[in-house]
Amino acid sequence: MAAVILVLSAVLALWASAWIDSLYQREREILTFPLKVRASAFRLPLLILGFGFMSVCLTGAKMEIYELLKRLLLAYFLLMTIVTDLEQHLIFDRMQLPFAVLALPFLFLTGQTGAHLLAALAGGGSFLLLSILMGGAIGGGDIKLMFVLGLWLGGEALLAIALGGFLLSGLVALVMLGTGRWKRDERFAYSPYFSLMALSLLLLK
Repeated sequence: MAAVILVLSAVLALWASAWIDSLYQREREILTFPLKVRASAFRLPLLILGFGFMSVCLTGAKMEIYELLKRLLLAYFLLMTIVTDLEQHLIFDRMQLPFAVLALPFLFLTGQTGAHLLAALAGGGSFLLLSILMGGAIGGGDIKLMFVLGLWLGGEALLAIALGGFLLSGLVALVMLGTGRWKRDERFAYSPYFSLMALSLLLLK
């Protein structure tokens, strides 16, 4: 079973990497680093090992098949957002929109459409307000990511993701600042930490 998951993870990682490359080429004008469009050294290992790990853990848990599929799809999306934000400090609308739409069948199936839609609007609206107050330190991709996560996971989980993500990113920023790997006037990628918190919740919830 583990071997099958590893092979499937490798195939999905290659597909995800190809999609990311196509987005870089198609939307080159919005890239933060337009001269660095090649895949980073960590991209494929992160996607393969990340999705493989999530798959092994989730398939070993007892849950309904629709819940397993929901968590695997969301994990796949989150891993891709981590890659693009680390590589380009960017999360693509062309990536977020399909995953927002994919949440809808699961909401209809569980009867949570209204509650999760309110969570999405509250999460996206709160981060929009934070972005304004912080002078744009939180980007549009982070705002849309919180909207998408609200759709998938609901308000309680979204609050935990936001608080945990800010705490984790703050600790990392302090370490990077202290070691000289980051300066206050440079852009800081927040979404990988929100994504990591969401991945953790998928395993624990």
